[in-house]
Amino acid sequence: MNLDHIFEDLEAQFDGYLTATQPRHLFGRSQVLRVWHQRESITELAAPILGKDFVAGMALGSNVFKLIRLEAVSKISMIELVNSGVPTSRFVSIGILDFLERLPLPFSIRLQPLGDKLSANFVVLDFLGEAMLVESGEPESILLLPFAGMAHLELIDVENFDIQT
Repeated sequence: MNLDHIFEDLEAQFDGYLTATQPRHLFGRSQVLRVWHQRESITELAAPILGKDFVAGMALGSNVFKLIRLEAVSKISMIELVNSGVPTSRFVSIGILDFLERLPLPFSIRLQPLGDKLSANFVVLDFLGEAMLVESGEPESILLLPFAGMAHLELIDVENFDIQT
């Protein structure tokens, strides 16, 4: 029995115990994020995900999964729901394009451009660089939409969505 190994194991256990007992910051304890859009409206997202350039989650009141570009957000507040069973906030170190590319194609979205109050429905067919190749019901049915012009989008249908994220 080597005393050095015993002390190393005890130190590792002690460090693990200290890490587990330290309170996480409010972001990691919150289950809902209240998002203020630059156009003055508010969206509350349950089980939120914060990415490098977006915030996402189930939109309360409309029961859809929303992705909102941080560029279209003025501020975000965190709400902790004690003993709610709702998953807590988490950070992913990817951008919106990487997040969406993990979903099985095709899928339907409702998209709202930056600075516009009107939204439109599309079917995402593919991703090309910093843009989405989409199909719509309009006369110009196949479009290339750059991510730079998007304020937020809602996922309308995605097969196996729960195992892809």
